[in-house]
Amino acid sequence: MRMKRLGIKTSYNRGEEEALSQEILIQSSQLKRHSAGIYGLGPLILKARNNVINIIKDTLEKYNCVEVSLPTLQPKQIWAESGRF
Repeated sequence: MRMKRLGIKTSYNRGEEEALSQEILIQSSQLKRHSAGIYGLGPLILKARNNVINIIKDTLEKYNCVEVSLPTLQPKQIWAESGRF
């Protein structure tokens, strides 16, 4: 895959709240901050994420395991009831 197709554009905006690794990913447009703690993934990170998911699915299938899907965002009430909020 050619680098042009990945849409990588560097920026020089430094985030003061982010860690160094986050700053590097944001500057290389691999991470986009939408709001506090909510980020969008760039094309390279998304491709790597999909490769990891495929490896996990293949391994689960190899051992006859079942895949489950849990919600990413959960209500505060669940965590408060269990005393982990």
